[in-house]
Amino acid sequence: MWDAVYTPFGQVHAITGTATNNQRFPGQYADAETGFNYNYFRDYDPTTGRYIDSSGLNP
Repeated sequence: MWDAVYTPFGQVHAITGTATNNQRFPGQYADAETGFNYNYFRDYDPTTGRYIDSSGLNP
């Protein structure tokens, strides 16, 4: 069993359980190395509630 409590911007506040789960907001996966949530083409910072890049489609 796994349960988490999140802040309004998606930062994990508390985790209950022993299983590892890196899923965050829909379509996002937590990256333990950077602390950001990977969202396919760009990264989301849950501490600020903003994406790191304004557009992930720029080369």
